[in-house]
Amino acid sequence: MKRTLLSTILLIAFACAIVLVPQVRGAVVGAVMSLSHLHYDYVEENGVRVYYQDADQAEILTNVLPEIQLNTDEWFSHEHEDMLHVVITRESRWPHLFLAAANGVYFPSQAKVFLDGSLEEDELVYGFSHEYLHHVMFDLLKSDGADPTSVPNWFHEGVAEAFAYQFAQLPFSDSMNWWDVVPYEDMRMDRGVNPAIQTERYRISHFTVEKMKADEGSDVVGNIVRDVASGARFEEAFEQHTGETLSTYHTHFKSEVEKIMTLGEMRFTAEKAETIKALHAFDDAQPPYYYAANTVYDYLNELYYEEGDWQNALEMRLKSAAYVQDHFVWRDIAELSLKTDELEKAERYAQKALVAADEEWEEDNNLWYDEWFNGE
Repeated sequence: MKRTLLSTILLIAFACAIVLVPQVRGAVVGAVMSLSHLHYDYVEENGVRVYYQDADQAEILTNVLPEIQLNTDEWFSHEHEDMLHVVITRESRWPHLFLAAANGVYFPSQAKVFLDGSLEEDELVYGFSHEYLHHVMFDLLKSDGADPTSVPNWFHEGVAEAFAYQFAQLPFSDSMNWWDVVPYEDMRMDRGVNPAIQTERYRISHFTVEKMKADEGSDVVGNIVRDVASGARFEEAFEQHTGETLSTYHTHFKSEVEKIMTLGEMRFTAEKAETIKALHAFDDAQPPYYYAANTVYDYLNELYYEEGDWQNALEMRLKSAAYVQDHFVWRDIAELSLKTDELEKAERYAQKALVAADEEWEEDNNLWYDEWFNGE
């Protein structure tokens, strides 16, 4: 592929930048990135300028922006002052190559976000809302003269993940590996960490914020950030607004392997009603999202299905979809929706199953669809 003169200059500048000391490197990389989209078209809405080469992608972001800003106000009661510049990159072109495996990146010093233009719509919305939230938090802290690093990185990322999840419910399973839960002070989030551990820590941080919101309300995040901006230590603000110490809060998310194994064995050794009650009691005692949740919901789905309780079986399968969204899950949900006479939902979930299937399962899924929905 033939490079333009500008692309060549930018690549050389970036190569030079990466050998500089960190403080200079960040500024130089940001400056190089800033030159990369001068030829893009842009649209401006409510303090956000979106640079694009695909007008449909820009429309997706501007359409979701009002809801994002409404929710931001609920969480923080703060509107950012600086114009946020959002660049949707073009695949295989600069600056898309800079993103590597990241969906997006935020440069606070320039109030600028770069998003991967090859993302699917829901991933693009997720990335946009995640980076938008970073901008609002940074702006809130800076507006009171506070250093954004006075809030730990895991909290920045956890809040951004929880916020983005409101607008695109991407599955959790890809970011849940060994589930190595550590105290928050030991939770490194930078790219020097093993990528599998890094993505998992994003999820643990996300689940942490979801529990805080469920227990204390959506404004708990803004209350903590405002206290820190006013001079409080993060640990003190956290304890003030959650009623728990930060040093032990991570224990809410430890995996309880032995307990799950015991509950699994009950399916074969105890009455169904007793097992269902025990599984629900365990689930009720957990945070809103937790490591073993998908296993618990699978067990409950299985038990309800055996009893012909289609409504509860469907409810458990829908909960599973927060964790796994392969074509098998969507097929189960579609079939259960038919059994509960929710025909429009059944068709919608069946379409999700067809889309989620890879080439290996495409023919099988098409036959399944014809059997269940076309009466063949």
